[in-house]
Amino acid sequence: MGKQEVIDYLIKKKSPATQKEMAEKLRIGRANISTSCRSLKKENAIIITPARRGCFTEYMISLNPIYMRRKF
Repeated sequence: MGKQEVIDYLIKKKSPATQKEMAEKLRIGRANISTSCRSLKKENAIIITPARRGCFTEYMISLNPIYMRRKF
């Protein structure tokens, strides 16, 4: 559960998103989003970029443009 919702949200938003933001908008738990993102990364569907916010690391999740051309 959650892989298709994550991809649909990223297509709709057209910019990188964080796990926290997706959890609020999609009403899915952060653990489910994290699991979905791991499997999508193995499929090369998304790109995960770490971004430092003070002493914390926030992960920006965006769609892989090559995957979009291949799938749609």
